Amino acid sequence: MTRRNPLARREPSGKVQRVPPDLMSPTEVRRMVDAAKAGLRDPVWSSQVGMLKARGLLTDRQFAAARCWLELLAEYAQATQSPKQPRSANLDPKGGTAPDPDSATGRKEARRDRKTVDAYQTARKVLAAIGEAPKVAVRDVVELDLYPVGALQLHALRGALSALATLWGVRK
Repeated sequence: MTRRNPLARREPSGKVQRVPPDLMSPTEVRRMVDAAKAGLRDPVWSSQVGMLKARGLLTDRQFAAARCWLELLAEYAQATQSPKQPRSANLDPKGGTAPDPDSATGRKEARRDRKTVDAYQTARKVLAAIGEAPKVAVRDVVELDLYPVGALQLHALRGALSALATLWGVRK
């Protein structure tokens, strides 16, 4: 009786591949995270979402949705003039005055802010429609940068990010 050959992907030499070719080795992941923390790579790779993507736990589409969600949160905070996170005093302040609301620039900024608020509220409604667990998973992992607690929260995060990707038409 012959030994059964596993139905697995093989390398050109005929050896069974242990890691899918699109995933990075754990050493590469660690180096990329360390480089991101040191400022040599995109800082998103040192976040929990970036680490989940690097480890192959999130798809490209889910990762893109998480990045879109972070951008939307930043724009929403700016549009609603919400308080900023505490940080050290700025000794060299930059800035200026807001444009007059009756000017063309002011109306343009008001339209942009209204679009941002509408997009944020629509995304929140989508998250609320799919359940409380996915909404909490997005808040914990994407917004607060906490590692997902257990397989259920990771599953909820994937579902929520897929729903957001569908809402925004992310195709990656």
